[in-house]
Amino acid sequence: MKAFVTAVTNTMRSAGQSLDSVGKALENHVTIEKLQPSLRCRSLGAQKPAVKSAFIAPSATLVGNIKVGSNTAFWYDSVVRGDVGKISIGDRTIVGDRCMVHVSGAPVNSETIIGDDVNLGAGSIIHGCKIGNKSTIGEGSTIMDQAKIGENVIIGAGSFVATGKEIPSGQYWAGIPAKYQRDVLPEELEKIKDRNVEELEWAAVHADEQQKTWEMIEDEEFDWNQEVDRGPDYYRRLPKEEWAARLGTLHDGSDAPGRLFDMPHSGRNDDPYLEKNAAFRKSNDVHDNKRIQSPAN
Repeated sequence: MKAFVTAVTNTMRSAGQSLDSVGKALENHVTIEKLQPSLRCRSLGAQKPAVKSAFIAPSATLVGNIKVGSNTAFWYDSVVRGDVGKISIGDRTIVGDRCMVHVSGAPVNSETIIGDDVNLGAGSIIHGCKIGNKSTIGEGSTIMDQAKIGENVIIGAGSFVATGKEIPSGQYWAGIPAKYQRDVLPEELEKIKDRNVEELEWAAVHADEQQKTWEMIEDEEFDWNQEVDRGPDYYRRLPKEEWAARLGTLHDGSDAPGRLFDMPHSGRNDDPYLEKNAAFRKSNDVHDNKRIQSPAN
């Protein structure tokens, strides 16, 4: 009987492999999916992004000849592409979600230079231009080739700054094409400063979350479930040493199921919980003896 089952099993396996081979042969375009690692900073030929310190979101991409200062932030889906020229980004500058920073190739050949404390709003396009320190580019705005924007400038959301346009420091421009509206107010600069500080603080929070290992994430999920189901008054996360002692973890790092190694005959006389466990068991034994000797029983 055993020989018969083995023969049938082998025949079915061979038939399945044959059918799989036929299916592969009938495919016109064979597609093989491969997992690719997150490559946030990518070289292009001999050029490689030079970043002092920054939060780079998992879906952000920096490619080629790029120089980045300290404490910058590149939010989700932002792209900085230094292929046909150089891109320089200063300290504490924020590149918003879905923002695209590029350079101008021939015949313009204009580099992109972005100063310190600049905020590039979400969805903005920065192309072969210069932006001075502490300037703010509104969401969805476009700054074209060889435009020069001074310091402490505000570009309104959805604006279009044409090629070669020069905007003096301390002015507010908006529109399509962008035109002078008024001078920037001191209170506006203070609000922008506070907002930039807050956004960089949030960037640090996002960076911390992305550095977590899967073990840390599992622990946080376990804590959350315990607190939701049992409440914080009934749940306390045990330190690793206490948790290991209760589970019966050996000193060599291996784990044992149940609480076998908490028993006295395990030889773990150095276990700080042995004495407590022994006292607990002794107390229960005393109560059991009293119940056995009681006339009521």
